[in-house]
Amino acid sequence: MSLDKFTPEQIKLFFILREASRLRERKNMNEEQIKATVAQLLQKANSMVPAFATVLPDVASLQPAYSKYWTTPANWWEAPTAWFDPLKDGSKTGGKFTNDINRYNSEFRNLHMYRLLTNAVLRGERVFAVVGRNHVPMQAQAIRCALQ
Repeated sequence: MSLDKFTPEQIKLFFILREASRLRERKNMNEEQIKATVAQLLQKANSMVPAFATVLPDVASLQPAYSKYWTTPANWWEAPTAWFDPLKDGSKTGGKFTNDINRYNSEFRNLHMYRLLTNAVLRGERVFAVVGRNHVPMQAQAIRCALQ
Protein backbone atom coordinates (compact mmCIF):
# COMPACT_ATOMS: atom_id res chain seq x y z
CA MET A 1 0.00 0.00 0.00
CA SER A 2 1.40 3.37 -0.95
CA LEU A 3 1.88 5.94 1.79
CA ASP A 4 2.42 8.67 -0.81
CA LYS A 5 -1.17 8.19 -2.06
CA PHE A 6 -2.95 7.42 1.20
CA THR A 7 -2.30 8.19 4.86
CA PRO A 8 -1.76 5.39 7.39
CA GLU A 9 -5.09 6.39 8.94
CA GLN A 10 -6.90 6.03 5.60
CA ILE A 11 -5.29 2.67 4.92
CA LYS A 12 -6.17 1.27 8.31
CA LEU A 13 -9.69 2.72 8.13
CA PHE A 14 -10.16 1.05 4.76
CA PHE A 15 -9.29 -2.41 6.08
CA ILE A 16 -11.35 -1.98 9.26
CA LEU A 17 -14.41 -0.54 7.53
CA ARG A 18 -14.31 -3.20 4.82
CA GLU A 19 -14.23 -5.91 7.46
CA ALA A 20 -17.05 -4.24 9.41
CA SER A 21 -19.12 -4.13 6.22
CA ARG A 22 -18.41 -7.81 5.55
CA LEU A 23 -19.31 -8.80 9.10
CA ARG A 24 -22.56 -6.85 8.92
CA GLU A 25 -23.63 -7.95 5.44
CA ARG A 26 -22.37 -11.54 5.24
CA LYS A 27 -22.32 -12.62 8.88
CA ASN A 28 -25.39 -10.60 9.94
CA MET A 29 -23.53 -9.26 12.98
CA ASN A 30 -24.94 -6.41 15.02
CA GLU A 31 -23.05 -3.38 16.33
CA GLU A 32 -21.80 -5.10 19.50
CA GLN A 33 -20.59 -8.17 17.63
CA ILE A 34 -18.83 -6.07 15.00
CA LYS A 35 -17.10 -3.95 17.64
CA ALA A 36 -15.95 -7.05 19.57
CA THR A 37 -14.62 -8.73 16.41
CA VAL A 38 -12.88 -5.56 15.22
CA ALA A 39 -11.29 -5.10 18.68
CA GLN A 40 -9.71 -8.57 18.31
CA LEU A 41 -8.66 -7.80 14.74
CA LEU A 42 -6.99 -4.56 15.84
CA GLN A 43 -5.02 -6.36 18.57
CA LYS A 44 -3.68 -8.86 16.02
CA ALA A 45 -3.00 -6.22 13.36
CA ASN A 46 -1.22 -3.93 15.80
CA SER A 47 1.14 -6.73 16.86
CA MET A 48 1.78 -7.79 13.24
CA VAL A 49 2.43 -4.30 11.84
CA PRO A 50 4.09 -2.25 14.60
CA ALA A 51 4.46 0.80 12.34
CA PHE A 52 0.65 1.08 12.22
CA ALA A 53 0.01 0.16 15.88
CA THR A 54 -0.33 3.78 17.01
CA VAL A 55 -2.72 4.61 14.17
CA LEU A 56 -6.28 3.75 15.19
CA PRO A 57 -5.04 1.50 17.99
CA ASP A 58 -8.46 0.53 19.35
CA VAL A 59 -12.19 0.60 18.66
CA ALA A 60 -12.62 3.88 20.58
CA SER A 61 -10.38 5.65 18.05
CA LEU A 62 -12.47 4.59 15.05
CA GLN A 63 -15.48 6.92 15.33
CA PRO A 64 -13.47 10.18 15.54
CA ALA A 65 -11.32 9.11 12.58
CA TYR A 66 -14.37 8.01 10.60
CA SER A 67 -16.12 11.32 11.33
CA LYS A 68 -13.26 13.25 9.72
CA TYR A 69 -14.22 11.78 6.35
CA TRP A 70 -17.92 10.85 6.55
CA THR A 71 -21.13 12.05 8.12
CA THR A 72 -23.39 9.48 6.47
CA PRO A 73 -23.89 6.80 7.55
CA ALA A 74 -23.37 8.11 11.05
CA ASN A 75 -21.30 5.22 12.42
CA TRP A 76 -18.16 3.48 11.21
CA TRP A 77 -19.67 -0.01 11.47
CA GLU A 78 -22.37 1.02 8.97
CA ALA A 79 -20.00 1.67 6.04
CA PRO A 80 -21.79 0.57 2.84
CA THR A 81 -20.47 -2.31 0.77
CA ALA A 82 -20.33 -0.09 -2.35
CA TRP A 83 -17.44 1.82 -0.78
CA PHE A 84 -15.19 -1.20 -1.31
CA ASP A 85 -15.86 -2.03 -4.95
CA PRO A 86 -12.55 -1.48 -6.77
CA LEU A 87 -14.41 -0.97 -10.05
CA LYS A 88 -16.42 2.00 -8.76
CA ASP A 89 -15.56 5.66 -8.27
CA GLY A 90 -15.40 6.77 -4.64
CA SER A 91 -16.83 10.17 -5.49
CA LYS A 92 -19.98 8.40 -6.71
CA THR A 93 -20.23 5.70 -4.01
CA GLY A 94 -19.46 8.09 -1.16
CA GLY A 95 -16.46 5.99 -0.19
CA LYS A 96 -14.08 8.84 -1.03
CA PHE A 97 -10.72 6.98 -0.90
CA THR A 98 -11.92 3.45 -0.02
CA ASN A 99 -12.67 2.38 -3.59
CA ASP A 100 -9.26 3.70 -4.68
CA ILE A 101 -7.42 1.85 -1.92
CA ASN A 102 -9.21 -1.38 -2.83
CA ARG A 103 -8.32 -0.90 -6.50
CA TYR A 104 -4.68 -0.21 -5.62
CA ASN A 105 -4.63 -3.23 -3.29
CA SER A 106 -6.08 -5.46 -6.03
CA GLU A 107 -3.53 -4.24 -8.55
CA PHE A 108 -0.71 -4.95 -6.11
CA ARG A 109 -2.05 -8.46 -5.41
CA ASN A 110 -2.41 -9.12 -9.16
CA LEU A 111 1.21 -8.13 -9.74
CA HIS A 112 2.40 -10.24 -6.80
CA MET A 113 0.40 -13.30 -7.95
CA TYR A 114 1.58 -12.84 -11.53
CA ARG A 115 5.22 -12.86 -10.37
CA LEU A 116 4.74 -15.92 -8.15
CA LEU A 117 2.91 -17.90 -10.82
CA THR A 118 5.21 -17.11 -13.74
CA ASN A 119 8.40 -17.63 -11.70
CA ALA A 120 7.17 -21.04 -10.55
CA VAL A 121 6.28 -22.10 -14.10
CA LEU A 122 9.59 -20.82 -15.47
CA ARG A 123 11.38 -22.94 -12.85
CA GLY A 124 9.53 -25.95 -14.27
CA GLU A 125 7.07 -26.37 -11.43
CA ARG A 126 3.46 -27.39 -11.93
CA VAL A 127 1.14 -24.66 -10.76
CA PHE A 128 -2.45 -24.78 -9.58
CA ALA A 129 -3.78 -21.42 -8.46
CA VAL A 130 -7.11 -20.64 -6.83
CA VAL A 131 -8.00 -16.95 -7.00
CA GLY A 132 -11.07 -14.77 -7.13
CA ARG A 133 -12.69 -14.56 -10.55
CA ASN A 134 -11.76 -10.91 -11.04
CA HIS A 135 -8.04 -11.65 -10.78
CA VAL A 136 -7.96 -14.08 -13.71
CA PRO A 137 -8.69 -11.61 -16.54
CA MET A 138 -6.39 -9.04 -14.94
CA GLN A 139 -3.43 -11.47 -14.98
CA ALA A 140 -4.10 -13.76 -17.95
CA GLN A 141 -2.52 -11.70 -20.74
CA ALA A 142 0.59 -10.85 -18.70
CA ILE A 143 1.07 -14.50 -17.73
CA ARG A 144 0.68 -15.67 -21.34
CA CYS A 145 3.20 -13.05 -22.47
CA ALA A 146 5.74 -13.96 -19.79
CA LEU A 147 5.52 -17.67 -20.55
CA GLN A 148 5.99 -17.44 -24.34
